[in-house]
Amino acid sequence: MAVEVFPRGTTIVHDVDGSQYTTTTDTTVPGPGALGGKAIKALGKFTIRGIDRVIINARLKTITSKFPHSNEEAAGIKGIQDMYGVVLELSRLGMYNNELRNKALQLLFVQIRDGNTQMLINSIARWHMVEVELLLPEIIERFVPLRQASSFFVFSPFLIIKFRKTTWGRERLPAVVREHVLPDLTVVTQPPRLTAPIQKAVKDAQVQDKKFISTHKQSFRPILLFLAEMAEISIGARKAVFRAGYLDLLLLAMTHRLELENVPSLLQAFLNHPRLMTPLTREKILTLIVIEVSRNHIDHVITALSHWSIYDLRALLSDLEGNTPFFRALSNPTAPSIGSPSVLEHNIDFLFRVSELGASQLQAVFEVGFLGIIENANDRSVAYEDSRIVPLLFKPLKSDSDLQAHRSKAVDLLIVRILRRNTTQILSLLALCDSKDLEPLLRDIFKRVGPRGFNSDPNVPFIPQRQHVFHSRDGLYHFDQERTVSVMLFAGSVSQISEEAFQVVIKAGFLDALLVVQSYDMSIHAIDKRFNVILRILRPGTHSNRVRKQALDLLVFQICRGEARYMLENVAEWSNIELSRVIWEISAQFPPMCNRRALEDLFKRPEQAVALSAVYLQRLLSFMAGLAQINEPTSQIVLQTGFMNVLLALQKGKAGTDDHQDINELVLTILQKPQLYEPKTKRKALAYISAQMEGEGTPMLKAIGSRSTSDLEHLISGMLEQFNFGGNLILHPPRQDEIIKDSDMSTLGTCVLIFSKVILKHRFAFQALINAGILDILLAVQDRHYSIDAIDSIYDIVLTSIYLDSVSDKALRIIAFQITHQSRCLLAILERYGTQEFQLIVPAILQGVKHALSMHHGHAFPCPGPDKPSIAASIVFLHKLACVKGATYQLILEAGFLDLFLNVDHAGFSSDVLTRLYSIFLEYSRPVEYPEYVRKNILNFFTTNLKRERYPLLMNVLRKTDDLVLKVLISDLISHSQKFWIKHGSQSGTQWIPNEHLISCISFMANVSRISPTACQAVLDAGLLDTLASISENKTPAPQDADARGQLVGGNSSRRETLLRRTTNSFLLDVIAHPEHRQFVFHHPICPPFPEVVEPRPQPLQTITASPSDLGFFLGFWQFAQSVKMKDTRVIELLCLANHVALH
Repeated sequence: MAVEVFPRGTTIVHDVDGSQYTTTTDTTVPGPGALGGKAIKALGKFTIRGIDRVIINARLKTITSKFPHSNEEAAGIKGIQDMYGVVLELSRLGMYNNELRNKALQLLFVQIRDGNTQMLINSIARWHMVEVELLLPEIIERFVPLRQASSFFVFSPFLIIKFRKTTWGRERLPAVVREHVLPDLTVVTQPPRLTAPIQKAVKDAQVQDKKFISTHKQSFRPILLFLAEMAEISIGARKAVFRAGYLDLLLLAMTHRLELENVPSLLQAFLNHPRLMTPLTREKILTLIVIEVSRNHIDHVITALSHWSIYDLRALLSDLEGNTPFFRALSNPTAPSIGSPSVLEHNIDFLFRVSELGASQLQAVFEVGFLGIIENANDRSVAYEDSRIVPLLFKPLKSDSDLQAHRSKAVDLLIVRILRRNTTQILSLLALCDSKDLEPLLRDIFKRVGPRGFNSDPNVPFIPQRQHVFHSRDGLYHFDQERTVSVMLFAGSVSQISEEAFQVVIKAGFLDALLVVQSYDMSIHAIDKRFNVILRILRPGTHSNRVRKQALDLLVFQICRGEARYMLENVAEWSNIELSRVIWEISAQFPPMCNRRALEDLFKRPEQAVALSAVYLQRLLSFMAGLAQINEPTSQIVLQTGFMNVLLALQKGKAGTDDHQDINELVLTILQKPQLYEPKTKRKALAYISAQMEGEGTPMLKAIGSRSTSDLEHLISGMLEQFNFGGNLILHPPRQDEIIKDSDMSTLGTCVLIFSKVILKHRFAFQALINAGILDILLAVQDRHYSIDAIDSIYDIVLTSIYLDSVSDKALRIIAFQITHQSRCLLAILERYGTQEFQLIVPAILQGVKHALSMHHGHAFPCPGPDKPSIAASIVFLHKLACVKGATYQLILEAGFLDLFLNVDHAGFSSDVLTRLYSIFLEYSRPVEYPEYVRKNILNFFTTNLKRERYPLLMNVLRKTDDLVLKVLISDLISHSQKFWIKHGSQSGTQWIPNEHLISCISFMANVSRISPTACQAVLDAGLLDTLASISENKTPAPQDADARGQLVGGNSSRRETLLRRTTNSFLLDVIAHPEHRQFVFHHPICPPFPEVVEPRPQPLQTITASPSDLGFFLGFWQFAQSVKMKDTRVIELLCLANHVALH
């Protein structure tokens, strides 16, 4: 067999896979067939067969001894190049028998397996490409059998298709399945097109590929490295490598992630030569690029693409990113594992890297739909490195950019980031933009995602599109509130970049957008608080009147919502002139502030409208009050706007319900610094405070209680300055005829009311009130004989002042005056005191009473003497106090008032005063509870000092006394009286002469007996009848016919005996007036026998024989009354009348 030798200059034209290529060679390469040729020439062709075989085997044996060898060892082997030439010759298909070919190929396989292919590649490079294209596929098949004969593939249970297929990948699948996958079986179709049978077919194929790759796993690395080196020989060799199945091997290996060395070098075989992407290889090459991109192994890909022409690059990007299966594979947003990037993220990174190669490459990236890919990623919430993408979005936004066609999409993508409030990088890039680019951008943003009703045309007046439905302050949902707020926050952030940017934002319609927001009753508080846009515009001298009017409307809206307080801190830096202008501009927006008629008409409107307007006005007042707190000139300007008139009108109409601290602070400042404000303003402030203090825990109370002691003193002094009666009464002697106006008293009451409540919350408020001179004012009022009872809570303050040494004397004078003038309020205050408080305060009260009675400490009698009205008022007060507080009696005793009341002349006291005084005395007559000497003094008073004409008053008191107490009292009175009259009595021989004390005692007991049967029984039980009987036996009886008047005028002894006998008779009559005690008296020795009654005569009237001056007369009268059937009551009346005549 001869080896065909191509002469020099021969051109071979071969059509492979539909492409033309031309190869020219200038050398003749001798092959192994030269051995056979020489033999034929010497021996003839019939002997060649045997000789040829012998020669070839001998030669192959010699060559085999040099194999295998490394690349370094090959350099030392003599004739190694010829050896490779022989081995390659013997490996030619169809030239030699299979045995020789297999031996030769085996030598080549060993070298390829070990990676020692330098000499082999050099030898193959000398071959013609036709021979190379025949050799390489066989080498690949011996390493990795990629193809096999016909086989059956079951696509479904009902369809069996017979076809010639490869052993891996997509080509062995039926056409109905192949359209859903890439060559590496990557699925690019989503349900419902991807049906269950197709999914099963793909899954089975993937399992088969996995088994196949595991079987030949060790063979991929050496053959791929060999083929990659072969591809570097020439362009023809590279084509031969591709046709041999290099791409199939590489695709299979990379699909199953085999551990290959120097993968970039394996890919350079085609990445560095874009023109080799023929229709048959293009799909596989694109699949390999998709695999690298999806795994983010793109550095070598980008390096290779950097050398491509822009036309080749556009074609590649069009295939990868167009509407192709490869793009569907690269658009997979699902991450392979939690926390790992998705294929879509890697694709975005790949495109970004491509765009960095140059302006042309950037344009190519945009043209293939890069912005659409970003939008797709946003829709699927795929994360990517945003910092590199945003600068690309600004490329089409420049006015001189070649990418203007992509501006709309770029703006949309910026808006996405703005709505997500991811604007840090955007703002930094905007800071570098020209105003000519910035204004159109902002206007486009407002137009696309701004609030509905925004007019992007600056030449057309703004007209908000309000809805017919009123919506709450929580926000409207006619448009996406969150989107609107995000855009407004972004615009506000842009305004802070620079003053120029601020002007651009305003020109772009920022205020118009805010007006639209407010027209839907949405709050702009968070936006303006952060960026201070409104105040920056309202500051005089910076913007046109039209813009300032818009800002003023926004400010009024903020005020009406009650959300403008945040502005106070910023406006505090303004000058007084600037503040004055803004204050008057604001007040002009509210007619009731500057128009009294409008204020009056406000409350004539429907209730709902009044309520809403009142809320807005009160929020306005709160904001204005906050402005007034900046400095004193500003506060005066605020008050000149009609602030107090509106405030009092709202308070009167009970329309203000909100708690506004600033208003309270301003009103308190007016009174705290009265020298700065007009009197009428101070009066209005005090009137407002008075109304605000009606409830407990009011905001005004909290505002006052939060002040320091010094501030409280100034505040109280300012309030009390309003209470001057037309002049400072504290510094001048009192004038008795001076009149105090009711308004002044009301003012004083307001001050006291306020601080009586503040005292409970503020421990220093009481001292501040005292230091301000409240007690001096009260003394001035009292000196003019005006009552302070109408001043609420005044007594709490006065009573507490008693414990302050510096003002205790003033407090006592006030208390004494109130007691002596029968103050009911003071008594009511003391009634509310607890036991402990009462025990502490009443001693001081009694000191005040002493002061009122002109008493010195330690003396029981007044010096030079108290007046009767004062003592009477003190008695009434102490009795009332004792009725509600029983401990008062002990305190009265300790203070020495009992001795005073016992020894003072009771003449001139009213019956009410005497009744109260006797009630007090009876309390001290109780045994055990008080010292014995106290009871003794009381008993002495009742038995000796009490005049008979006052007996009825005492008896009225005794009627209300408990029976047990009364019984003990009567017993003590009789016992005490008996000792007293015996002590002061006298005897004449054996006869006892009665004294006045005895007569007084009998008369007193007679009155006691009249109280009730129980009282009479107590007198009888005390043995008074026995005592009287004993006395009557030891005295000289007076002649019964003696003249009564003569006895009374005669000697003392005779007069006393007569008076004693008549007093005793009166007592007996009082006793027998009770039916249950008559028999006891009739059978007692003291009772004389009944006188005889003369028989009736025919005269018209019956005559009793007894003397009217004797008891017998009364007993006879009694008998007569019984005979004529007179009732007991009438008898008693007649007897008492007769007794009264007899005594006088």
